[in-house]
Amino acid sequence: MYFGTDAFELLIGEISHYSSEQALQRMKLQRSVTLRDRVDIQKHFIYSIALQLFGNSNASDAIGELKEFLDSNQGGSGFSFADLMADRAGTKFAMISTQSNNSALLVQASLAQANSESAIIPALAKLPEGITQQAFKKHYQDVQSQHYIAMLSHIDEQLLQIPLYQIQ
Repeated sequence: MYFGTDAFELLIGEISHYSSEQALQRMKLQRSVTLRDRVDIQKHFIYSIALQLFGNSNASDAIGELKEFLDSNQGGSGFSFADLMADRAGTKFAMISTQSNNSALLVQASLAQANSESAIIPALAKLPEGITQQAFKKHYQDVQSQHYIAMLSHIDEQLLQIPLYQIQ
């Protein structure tokens, strides 16, 4: 909630009661806290956690994909598999953190020992980004193509290399 948008409160009701100083500090942090040196990756991660908590993984993943397809339209930033990595990491993080009391404790212990963001999300450098709608259709065709599914599998395999996402 802290790093997310105030619009989340539309779903669950008002829960944040910040002084004007705290609200100002929150706004600064929302614009400056990064994950893998990018504010947008932090937002994808956090929003996917929230969507998973408010809904389910199918909805969270689908909304993340829809956002990327909208970005691939003219004037957008382009389809980004790095953003999808952050979306999928956030969804998995929320699922593991809330599946049982034991898994929640294991996540807490894992995060307490983490000394870098590599404990949460893999490096993003080799994931294609800025893909236009035309380029996406040419290379990946659609979300049911073998090439697209292979890329999602690659992302999921990278996530499973992180001990946090191996918690059962």
